[in-house]
Amino acid sequence: MTLFISTGIALDNTVKEAVHDSGIEVGSYMYELYPKMCELLINSKSDNTVKSYFNSYKRWERFITLQGHKSLPAQPVHVALYLTHLLNNNSTCHPISNAVYGIKWAHEINGLSDPTSNTFVTSILEASKRVAPKKTEKKDPITPETLIELCDMFKNSLDLLFVRDLAMMILSFSGFLRYDEVSSLRFCDVKVHESHLILCIEKSKTDQYRQSSEVLISKGNSSACPYTMFLRYTRLAGLHSFRSSGATMAANADVSDRCLKKHGRWKSDSSKDGYIVDSTEKRLKISKVLGL
Repeated sequence: MTLFISTGIALDNTVKEAVHDSGIEVGSYMYELYPKMCELLINSKSDNTVKSYFNSYKRWERFITLQGHKSLPAQPVHVALYLTHLLNNNSTCHPISNAVYGIKWAHEINGLSDPTSNTFVTSILEASKRVAPKKTEKKDPITPETLIELCDMFKNSLDLLFVRDLAMMILSFSGFLRYDEVSSLRFCDVKVHESHLILCIEKSKTDQYRQSSEVLISKGNSSACPYTMFLRYTRLAGLHSFRSSGATMAANADVSDRCLKKHGRWKSDSSKDGYIVDSTEKRLKISKVLGL
C-alpha cells in the first residue's frame, strides 16, 4: 500500500531525484535508504488519514488532468477553480475541506510549495462554510418497544439519574417535546391527575407569541408508562433529597468523613460528596484562614 501511494503522488521519483541531485551515487548505502525514507514520509500520518488524503488528491488529479494541467505542483488559481467546481456541483463542506487537505498533503510530502495557502484558496474554503449545502441526516425514530425494553432493563434501579433520564425520554416521546422543553420542566409545571399528567410548557421554539401551552399525557399500561415513570422519579427524588439534607447537616456539623461514609453506606468519597452541600460558613473559612 505504501508503494502504491508513493507512486500515486510521485513521491518515489521526487525523493530519488532529490537524493541524486545531492551528489549521492547510485548503489551507495545512502542511496539504498531512499525507499525507506519514502515509507517514513507516508507514515507521518495515520493509515486512515493517508488513505483519505490520497483519495482526495487523486480526485483532484483526475479533474485537473482532464483540463490539460498538472496536478503536482499545482497552481493556486487552479486549486481555487477546482474548489469552485465542487461548490458549483453542490458539494458539502466536508469534501471541499478534504480536497484542500489532500492537495496540501501531496505537495508538502513532496517538498513542494503549498498552493492551498494562497488567499484565493483560503477565501473560497471559508466561503464554502457559508454557501455549501448542509447535509441533513434524520435520525431513525425510536419505537415504543425500544422504550419498554429500556424501562424493563432498569425497572428495579434506585439510581436517581437513571430514573430521571428514563422519565425525560418517555415524556419527550409521549409529549413530542424538544430537549430544551423537557429539560426546563419543574415539578410545579407538572399537574398530576387521576388519569393523566398535564405539562405546562412556558415557552416553545414554535410558539410565536410566547404563550405557555399545556400538554396532556395519559396513563399507559406498560413499564414505559409516562405517568408511572414520572411518579417513580418524584418519589425517588424526594428520598434523595432527604438523604442529601441529612448528610449535608452532618457534614457541616464537622462529623468525620469516616463516620459519614459508614453511616451513609457510601463506598467512596466521590459518591458521598455528591450528596453534600457545604454551608456558606464553611466555604468562607477557606479565605478566613489565609490571614489577609
